Parts: sequence; structure tokens; C-alpha cells
Amino acid sequence: MAKKMILENLAVMIKKGFDENTRQHKEIFVRFDKIEKKLDGVVYRNEFEKLEMRVNLLEGLLAVKRGK
Repeated sequence: MAKKMILENLAVMIKKGFDENTRQHKEIFVRFDKIEKKLDGVVYRNEFEKLEMRVNLLEGLLAVKRGK
């Protein structure tokens, strides 16, 4: 009987841990959704750097064609 009580208590503790973990994950996802909405339309650094390189390349080509 004592082993059964110990296993039942262990099962209850594990379930409480999973429930708490699930609640925390839900809170985190809600925060990520808010952050994602705030960043909508923002250009990320790597995208900006790629565009900057392309513009510099085009400006260089135009300067060569114009004889500068």
C-alpha cells in the first residue's frame, strides 16, 4: 500500500510540473506574438547589409559608366 501511495504522489507531482511548464510556455508564446507584431515591417540588420552592398555595387557601376 505504501508503494502505491508513493507512486500516486509522484504521479501528482509530475502532472503539476507539466501543468506549470505548459502554463509558462503559453505565457512565453503570448509575449513572442506581441514582439512579433511590434517588429512587423522592421528590416533586419542582415537584410539591410545585403541591400547596402547591392546599392554600393550599382552606384559603382553607374560611376564607371559616367566616367567618374
